[in-house]
Amino acid sequence: LAVMLGVGLLALLIWGFGEVNVYIQSEGNAPNYLFINQWSERDWLVRMTSFRSLVAAPFYVVYLAAAGFMLLGALYDERRDHSVLFWKALPVSDLTTVLSKLVLAAWIAPVVVIVCAVTAQAVLLGVFSFYLSNTGIGDPWLLWQHAGLVGGVVHLLMGFLIQGFWVLPIAGYLLLISVAVPRQPLLWALM
Repeated sequence: LAVMLGVGLLALLIWGFGEVNVYIQSEGNAPNYLFINQWSERDWLVRMTSFRSLVAAPFYVVYLAAAGFMLLGALYDERRDHSVLFWKALPVSDLTTVLSKLVLAAWIAPVVVIVCAVTAQAVLLGVFSFYLSNTGIGDPWLLWQHAGLVGGVVHLLMGFLIQGFWVLPIAGYLLLISVAVPRQPLLWALM
């Protein structure tokens, strides 16, 4: 599964980062769009925005699925295995327990997503830099100069902060389903 995910991610990155054509050319010269030294600022902006988005997308999809299942199972699983008695024994209110699960899904888990996405972006930029330095089709420093990792992190932080507030009604609904249904909370949530 990890190999398939890696190959799929690499294919998405190649597709999003630039044009890829397989051809045979008699002169042996590479086409102009491969030379990143000739890209305009607009080309850089479009390609690097696509690159950052395509690298972050798998992490975001996994986050959405994990947060949904975590919220659906949070209180349901505690009732089922009687670990709710542990939480009742602690000197915290039920409201605090529920809010901790909500805050974890809405704002803390996205920080992990951001760290993973930015790490993957930096690793892939390192791989692309190594490729550029070995093939001579461009200056690796230009790649890092236009990567926009800091701006991307700020963009992701602001987006997840706003999304955390936007998703509160949905998360509350999933927690309500988790506490109210006798079994199969996923089916109840979809109805």
